[in-house]
Amino acid sequence: MLTHLIAKTTPRQSLQEHCDRVLEAWAALRASYDGVLPVPADFWQHSFLSVLLHDFGKISPNFENKLREALGEPVEDATLEHLRHEFLSAIFWLYLNAHHHKQLLPTALRGPVLAVMTHHKSFSADLFLRDEGVEKWQIRQADFMVFLAYARHRLNDYGFATVLPLFAGAEALHKPMTRNTLARHRTLLWQAGGGTAGQVEVALREASPERREEYIKYKALLYAADWTASGNRALELPLRYTAADLRSWLAARAASRGIRFAGFRVFQEQAGNAQGNVVAIAPTGSGKTEAALLWAANRPQAWARIVYLLPTRVTSNALYERLNAYFGKDAADEQYTAVVHSSAKLYRQDIAEQNGRTYQDFDYLRESSFFKPVTVATVDQVLTSGFNLGWWELKTLHLFRASVVLDEVHAYEPYTLGLLVSTIRYLRQRWQTRFLVMTATLPSQLRHLLTEALGGTDTVELLQDRELLAACRNRFRVVADGVDALLPEIRDQVQAGRKVLLVVNTVNEAIRLQQVLADLAPMCYHSRFIVADRQKKERELEQRETDPTLQGAGFLLIATQVAEVSLDIDYDRLYTENAPIDALIQRAGRVNRRRSKLTAAGQPATEVVVFQHTEAAEKVYDLLTDQQESILQRTLTLLAQHTGQQPYLTEQDLLDLVDEVYSGWQLATHPSYLKGKGQHQAVQDRCGYLQDYALADSEEGEEAVTREGMDAVTIIPMQFRDGLRQIRDKKKRAVALAQHEVSIRRSLYLTAKRLANAKREEFSLKEGWHEFVHIPYSHDIGVYISPEQYAEMKNSLKDPDVVVRCL
Repeated sequence: MLTHLIAKTTPRQSLQEHCDRVLEAWAALRASYDGVLPVPADFWQHSFLSVLLHDFGKISPNFENKLREALGEPVEDATLEHLRHEFLSAIFWLYLNAHHHKQLLPTALRGPVLAVMTHHKSFSADLFLRDEGVEKWQIRQADFMVFLAYARHRLNDYGFATVLPLFAGAEALHKPMTRNTLARHRTLLWQAGGGTAGQVEVALREASPERREEYIKYKALLYAADWTASGNRALELPLRYTAADLRSWLAARAASRGIRFAGFRVFQEQAGNAQGNVVAIAPTGSGKTEAALLWAANRPQAWARIVYLLPTRVTSNALYERLNAYFGKDAADEQYTAVVHSSAKLYRQDIAEQNGRTYQDFDYLRESSFFKPVTVATVDQVLTSGFNLGWWELKTLHLFRASVVLDEVHAYEPYTLGLLVSTIRYLRQRWQTRFLVMTATLPSQLRHLLTEALGGTDTVELLQDRELLAACRNRFRVVADGVDALLPEIRDQVQAGRKVLLVVNTVNEAIRLQQVLADLAPMCYHSRFIVADRQKKERELEQRETDPTLQGAGFLLIATQVAEVSLDIDYDRLYTENAPIDALIQRAGRVNRRRSKLTAAGQPATEVVVFQHTEAAEKVYDLLTDQQESILQRTLTLLAQHTGQQPYLTEQDLLDLVDEVYSGWQLATHPSYLKGKGQHQAVQDRCGYLQDYALADSEEGEEAVTREGMDAVTIIPMQFRDGLRQIRDKKKRAVALAQHEVSIRRSLYLTAKRLANAKREEFSLKEGWHEFVHIPYSHDIGVYISPEQYAEMKNSLKDPDVVVRCL
């Protein structure tokens, strides 16, 4: 019937072939969701219509001409301008409604019609503005009749014969539809110049959370079926695994690292027995990841997704590699696991290239929408769905009955925590999503807020690793001096063959210490390295953990806060600048991680030394208690008191310290928390619940709306420009460009720019999306500003605070 019309060019598909494949994929989706997804009685009938009619507009020569040109085939009339097919598809459905229902857009059909209208372009007020100016357009009567015949056949084939009256006498619609101008057609959607509101305007004015939920279901099912057919693929196979499977995987992994797997711990078994929402508090090294996988194995349906959310891209990449090794591939040779974040596509392309394979844009398009059974992602990927960003409809549907793991929840600022709490409540209430919230440190007030969002204490299970909470991992010592007074001791420890971790609160201080301790050949690790150098350093650190020939060799790692969540390391000594107590606990978890380093008396042989914080650290951690005492000072005071009485603090002692330190600080009334908690509703009001939210397209775009105060600029140091320009292959160059990017504070960027302008020197050069910047860079210390340059900035710019802004 529709075999003479073209729907796709790569590979070539006829309109009938494509429509049939979309309907087949839709039927498979219905088989999974029918009877489970809460929908009104006529939902599946209307959903079927949206799939059946979504490509009606492709029968127009205005659309088909573009495909024939792409295939190098002749066109009938070259004067026909290109026309968006979904515009015609939506208009055709309005004509059907007017003919049968005597209304252009009945309330019950708003969701599916709007889904068809927006299934290729963002839903915004300027949709189809260009198309309304197309004066010459056609739909051949013969093709119109053939499409009607096709639609009637498929309604019968799929058991929707009761819908056939909608098409009764529809042949008569060809003349009025093709006689009217496209400008007139668009006024059916958006009224131009006043008068009666258009159908879209009415739908937006009367939209509500319930209408948004309905729209999501219609559009996500259409997307999923259409993308599956367009990619010539089947829907992803569900992942099934048991505790026994996980036990085998862990035993094999432990053996490969020379470790004996002793079976699941009590805490992990408890997680595996939990059915609903869980808050889990367990120290670093307690096996939280395995506990999460045991919990996720209890999904209500095999097709329900597992989504593992982390704070950073680095930790997401590391866990992706681990879970990908666990779960492997399905019977169709497709990976069960995906990784999603702002630079994940280039990360995957880099891996594929190293293995002699390809990773297509369309692969990431699916994976970024949570099609895979298991997705590891940064938390932004879920938070942005409430902002109507990205493929938010698909993500939301794929979170229906999903098992979502929120790891390292302590790492977020108040604004992001507010977003997180509102997202948890929304997904739990409207999409039956269940959550496992995990952390090593959880202040009581945050635990109460999360528990309330998860449904209250009666329905949320609290798991605590009591075995490890009662244990002591390290000896603690607080010194009143700064780090410089400890340098001789640090040198002695490294020269004695110990692995020493030195953590400070600013990049500039890390760079200074790397230079002061250069004779020890330390590694410097912080956020101001290009991606390639960070990855190289992470591989070296991993090798030091697993290579037996490197054991017993003294080593010094100088790092910033990135060590709190980004590194899977086990060191002998930690020297750390004072920080909020929860951050100190995370840093301490990188020492004696497996609790195996003991003295003859059975006490920990490892030590955590906390030294006085710098004035600059107060700018990094500016939280104040009700008593106007900084969290930093309160941490140092209380930690000194406790360690003076008993230096061997248990994990429970440390958790109690968290509550004591934060007792004078109220999260629930914090302005940033309240702003984050209400932000989704503010955006929904602006978008009329259904429209897409406009956000500048940039790598940091998603994080920019989910991390308050995220004030970073992504650049490439100018020294790499010539080498990158030599790469001719576009895909290889894109990967290489991403590998040489680094994010720096906007204040540092602007200050360096002001200095360059004052000296009349070139500062940056933009090429496409990338900005090459004249700023000092070293593979050893990253982006840096020398003391001489700071002095020059102060003098030239007459700016006494320049050092603070460029931390």
